[in-house]
Amino acid sequence: MTALLVAIGGALGAVLRSVTDGEIKLRSRRTWPIATLCINVVGSFVLGLVAALNTSATVTAFVVTGVCGGFTTFSTASVEAIGLVRERRGVTALAYVLASVLVCVSAVLVGMALGRALV
Repeated sequence: MTALLVAIGGALGAVLRSVTDGEIKLRSRRTWPIATLCINVVGSFVLGLVAALNTSATVTAFVVTGVCGGFTTFSTASVEAIGLVRERRGVTALAYVLASVLVCVSAVLVGMALGRALV
């Protein structure tokens, strides 16, 4: 049953990522990979929130492993950073990597703080 919940959550997260990525790219003319950063920040926040709420193993499997796992994408962020380096935009790549880590970790902390305040 847990594997099925993870699979359904993962499928939902992947579809949400695809739609969100497309919508952000449609509205943004930036050459910076803002869509992936936004997706990873939102996913990090949700993960922190759910972790702090001490939900059941079932909810954690569905939301954290499934939805957040399918929604967020460290691998795409890594490929985008390498792409920036290949374009000889090393400073931009470094800023993107640092922003990805710092902002996502901050989003987890904010989600956890909100979760603790709600409990």
